[in-house]
Amino acid sequence: MSVWDDIAGHDDVRIAFRRAIARGRLTQAYLLQGPEGIGKQRFARHLAQALLCRRHPDDELEACG
Repeated sequence: MSVWDDIAGHDDVRIAFRRAIARGRLTQAYLLQGPEGIGKQRFARHLAQALLCRRHPDDELEACG
């Protein structure tokens, strides 16, 4: 089970982040925008957890908990 399973409709954004990580091309800031209630805050939280995780390879983009 992945932490991303509870977020629907953001697969393309997650894939873009995985590619950026694999290429070493993360920037210092990102703006997550869109209508209220689509999961921006949850996506940001999962992304931060995954980026800080040391148990998984970076390109997996999985959180440790």
